[in-house]
Amino acid sequence: MFARFVAGETLEDAIVALEKLRASGIRTTVDVLGEAVASVDAARAAADEYLVTLDALAAHDLDRNVSLKLSQMGLKLDPASCRENVSRIFARAAEVGAFVRVDMEDHATTDATRALWRELRPLNAGR
Repeated sequence: MFARFVAGETLEDAIVALEKLRASGIRTTVDVLGEAVASVDAARAAADEYLVTLDALAAHDLDRNVSLKLSQMGLKLDPASCRENVSRIFARAAEVGAFVRVDMEDHATTDATRALWRELRPLNAGR
């Protein structure tokens, strides 16, 4: 069942699947799966994966849309690190002409999610 929604286990697999979808006229967004990381280092690594993904989408001229979860960026561990991670992603997205969606995860993080999005949105404005 999940194969319909998960393009692959690796970025290379996802690129192949995204190219097929593009050829069929289907628009896409990419979510690097993961949430609620256990360390600030894991959150930074997840953000790094998004940077690589954005670069790959641009290099293959695919839809440059990504969705991310702030728990994966470290929101519950260290809001300052989360802000830094999301800021790096928004900045790269702006460089490659991408759009970033921030997932709303649960009621306990709604206010923090909205506040961070409002603060950083100008980095990715116009997309």
